[in-house]
Amino acid sequence: MAFLESFFRKSKKGAIEEVIFKNNITVLLIPNRSYHDEVLNIVKASSKRFKKILYVSVNMPAEKVAGAIKEKGIDAEKFLFVDAVNDQTKEDISYHNFIFINSPKNFERFNAQLSHILEKEKFDCLIFDSLSTMLIYNDESTVTKFAHDITKKLAVAHANSILPCLSEDANSVLIKDIAMFVDKVVSIGEEEPPAKKGIAAKKEIAPKLENELNSIKNAYASGLISEQAYLKAKERLESKLKKLRKNI
Repeated sequence: MAFLESFFRKSKKGAIEEVIFKNNITVLLIPNRSYHDEVLNIVKASSKRFKKILYVSVNMPAEKVAGAIKEKGIDAEKFLFVDAVNDQTKEDISYHNFIFINSPKNFERFNAQLSHILEKEKFDCLIFDSLSTMLIYNDESTVTKFAHDITKKLAVAHANSILPCLSEDANSVLIKDIAMFVDKVVSIGEEEPPAKKGIAAKKEIAPKLENELNSIKNAYASGLISEQAYLKAKERLESKLKKLRKNI
């Protein structure tokens, strides 16, 4: 069983990547507000270590992922992008290293197509983005069984495998269950000042939630996250804000 290891990005720069690359299969828990940036940090570090990286995206169109990677100065030619958001090839895509499969909404076809790719393709590293998004399309028991199956396939492939998830899902049955089958569970946090109590603390939390809500709205408008991911995050944040404002 993997034990949770927590890191603060500001105080232990580079330590996260070292832990991830020492283990074969790692679940990476990332806060929603910094998810996109942290995944790109891991992508950049992976590109320096591995010759071929399989990037499976169920979170946003792989075309957007590839564009963000190129903007960071990362060699996109090292990546084979598996797009499970757009389920058919677009003729105007300028990259040759794309495979389009069904989205997790059609779970049986998605699972069969991804399994075929994992068996057929040779790769040194896999980044699956993300199990949290799978929960939008399917019930938790289906995603948990899928996670079991994929960890078995990854173990056979002997490739370094990174499974980013939202830290907000840390207490879900999925994460608790999959922790028994992976080598390490790593949580990326941000150092916080000493907590305040009572109404003063609640008044400080509300603007942070509002900023996070605006961030995901902007990310959705820019095409960085899917509509399903946006709606789920929006519902969660608006519910928190409603409860908070009731008690102030």
